[in-house]
Amino acid sequence: MSSLRNAISRRAHKERAQPSQANKYTQENLMLMKTQDIGYILQKLQSERKKIEKITAVLHSVDNHPSNRHIYYVEDREEARELQSQASKSRVTPHSGDIPDLIKRKTAASYRELEARKSVNDPG
Repeated sequence: MSSLRNAISRRAHKERAQPSQANKYTQENLMLMKTQDIGYILQKLQSERKKIEKITAVLHSVDNHPSNRHIYYVEDREEARELQSQASKSRVTPHSGDIPDLIKRKTAASYRELEARKSVNDPG
């Protein structure tokens, strides 16, 4: 079947002329598009700054290990001492060696991303 298709001569393909692009927009339209472009860029800049703030806040909370304190109400000093001794026995403070490598890598990557975003937004 394909040999029959190739045997029949077909006319050559011609591209249609493209409509003229000259003076497609008025001066007002061009100014409007420029201001919209500037608005879009400013919106993206603000979005990036919010991302930087969010990453910074997360990293600060990772670095400043929040203390998990519980408040216990007791009747007398004897009971308070007993609770304190139990709490001090069960309390374990994490060392930097106890933090899994995955979390360390993610934290380092977040710091690198933060620095990259800051250098892009503040070129001075």
